[in-house]
Amino acid sequence: MTHANRMLIDVLLRDILTPEIVEEAVDAALEALLATDRLPRERRLLTDLTQLEEECRRLAVAFAAGGQMSSLIEALQKREAERERLRTAIAMKESDTRPNHVDRARLRNELLAFLGTGGRS
Repeated sequence: MTHANRMLIDVLLRDILTPEIVEEAVDAALEALLATDRLPRERRLLTDLTQLEEECRRLAVAFAAGGQMSSLIEALQKREAERERLRTAIAMKESDTRPNHVDRARLRNELLAFLGTGGRS
């Protein structure tokens, strides 16, 4: 059984996990890990939060002016829930400990070297 397993593994490594396939997988993983849209997403969250806070202020003014109470309260509650969701998302982004800069080429080369030298014991 051990011999059969070894033969299967050898075939997989030779015919399926070709260097091209491994490189594509490493590139895809690096792209996902080092996504560069981190700052724009933070800016969008902050912009959305600012807009929601302005909407809440306008709803409070309408409420104080004696507008339709039930619909104003419902709208304000929805905005408040969304505002809390955004605040949580912003806090999570701020606690994100991923490095701001990674030498992508060096990391890629190290991964490929590891995979090429046997990360396959």
